Amino acid sequence: MFEFKYDEKSQAEKIINEGFSSNHLTGELKVLAKYFKYLGQKPKEREESLYEVCKKHLADFNKVSYFRRINAALNYAKKKDSELIVVESVSVYKSELDYIDNSDIPHYYKKVVFTLLILSRLGKQVQEIRDASKVNGEFFFGGNQRNYQELKLSSKTPQQSKRNKIKGIHDIIGDLDKEGIIEIRGRGYIRLSFAYSLLPDELAFDVTTFDDIGYYYDLHTGENKIKKCEECGSFIKVSGKHKKYCGDCAVAINKEKTKKRMREKRNV
Repeated sequence: MFEFKYDEKSQAEKIINEGFSSNHLTGELKVLAKYFKYLGQKPKEREESLYEVCKKHLADFNKVSYFRRINAALNYAKKKDSELIVVESVSVYKSELDYIDNSDIPHYYKKVVFTLLILSRLGKQVQEIRDASKVNGEFFFGGNQRNYQELKLSSKTPQQSKRNKIKGIHDIIGDLDKEGIIEIRGRGYIRLSFAYSLLPDELAFDVTTFDDIGYYYDLHTGENKIKKCEECGSFIKVSGKHKKYCGDCAVAINKEKTKKRMREKRNV
């Protein structure tokens, strides 16, 4: 759902190489238009490039039926704040981790606090790309249900369960507000109260993937048996002492080992 939210460059390149991947054609056309703008193409060149991609990947394409949607995407890209969103990393500092580590709340609450901090910083970086003059020192998150869904999914918190006394994301937010860690504001916004007293000091690490933010905190604390795949660096949950690779890498490595054994047999 949020795979390309902070990496529209990869999204555009995937569309160009593999075709349109969702039912949201208008949105993908806008990303392509911004991508061609990012490459330095003039409006006429962007139009030509968009038509070329559509011809290549849309079986029912003709200029008349797709004109309005393509024209809307081109006009969208002309706007000053319509810039391609590419965020490579978000920094985390030791003082921030110390604060979260020492907070008297359950571990999965701490993952939510950590994720809120990263998503707030991501929002600032996105705003800076769109219009740097509007960036300020505030730490806010929220505003709509989609953002809360992103928080729930990227924090990697356990499934809500009355039996196991695991609370859902909205109850967690309510409890964090009571603790004074955050402050619930109007229209679905959250003010990250704790962030204002923490000055960036020693860099702890960078978060470079944004659909699994909570796992970075697990890795930091050593909780939940989370480690990184030794081949591709993606997060994996360790179920045994010798697990080194994610599922995809394990399959690829085993295939390569099998090919190597077959070659050695043929050469005997």
